[in-house]
This record gives sequence, C-alpha cells and structure tokens, in this order.
Amino acid sequence: MKKFIILVVVIIILILLGYALRGNYPCDNCWTTPKSVTITLAGQNNSGKIGEAILTEVDGQIKVELKLVGATSDPQPASINRGRCDAVGEVVYPLSPVTNGSSVTTITASFLALETNLPLAVSAHNFCGNWVLE
Repeated sequence: MKKFIILVVVIIILILLGYALRGNYPCDNCWTTPKSVTITLAGQNNSGKIGEAILTEVDGQIKVELKLVGATSDPQPASINRGRCDAVGEVVYPLSPVTNGSSVTTITASFLALETNLPLAVSAHNFCGNWVLE
C-alpha cells in the first residue's frame, strides 16, 4: 500500500512538472487577463465622430487597430496615453498615424503590462476612448 501511494504521488508530480515545462496549465481560462479588448472612441469637441480601438494580444505583443468614422484622409497622430480622455497624460505608446480612418500598430507589451498602468486613453486626432478597470 505504501508503494502505491508513493507511485501516485510521483505520477502527480510528473504531470504537474510536465504542465510547468510546457507552459500549459490545466485550464485555459485560469487567468483573468483578456486576449482582446475593444474600446469605443468618441469624437471630441462635440464632433459627432465615432470609432473603435481593438487591442489583441498575439505572441506577447499587442496589435492595436484603430477604425475611425469621420477621420480625414490626412495622416493624424495617434497614441495610448496615461490617464483618461478628460485629462490625457503622457504618451505611453505612440501608434502609427491614422490615415483614411484606420491605423494598425504592434506594440511590445502584454495585456498584463498595460493593465498595471490603467486607466489609459487611446487617442487619435479628435477621437478618444478610455480603458479603465471595470
């Protein structure tokens, strides 16, 4: 009986060690960090403009897609800033300029890293959206 218990403990340890070495865990949703976040961007100064920022984590980096309705065809600056839209702070991550209403940028960060800096504002010329803890 003692040998059986030792055998069971060794098997459990090997299974857990296998998960740890592969970087996999018994459940895929053990962590609350999302893989994708969509932030609504509103037009500033009562412009009536609307858009969205879609942040998707891919291989430890974040792809930021901006889709803006009512943006000009001229390239406009965009960024992720500390703070909220009503008090936008310093730029944390510059983004590719918005041209014809769209921009795609890949930033070297994870959702976990970004969440430690919340609240953040995603800002493009005359557009802004808040990312806060809910």
